[in-house]
Amino acid sequence: MAVSYLTALDGHTVDLQDVINALDDELGPMPQDALCEAIRLGNEDAMRGHRYTLEGPLTIAHKRLAIQTGRPELLKSLLEQDDLITEDLVSAACTAKDRAYVRVPLDFGWPVNKAVGFDASML
Repeated sequence: MAVSYLTALDGHTVDLQDVINALDDELGPMPQDALCEAIRLGNEDAMRGHRYTLEGPLTIAHKRLAIQTGRPELLKSLLEQDDLITEDLVSAACTAKDRAYVRVPLDFGWPVNKAVGFDASML
């Protein structure tokens, strides 16, 4: 169960969803949101237009989303733009139980003999 209310230091209650909504209103749509939507829809053309705004550790969540939504071709495309691979990403690929997802990190330089710790309960 997620907690949506916090008690501030001075005793006031804060609704986190209200804070998030206020930030969304003030900042407008985030580029990551459009990239996530393109990945969810499997729209590689739209994804290409948005992926160039992110690099480094910020790309891991999007790469993981490509795995979670069953889109190994989009994972490959994201790695072509930014080849950062983390143990967490490889763990997600292994958890998918699909050779296509495991093959992509290996093709982008993840050492085949490198141990990866992942939660066995996810299998």
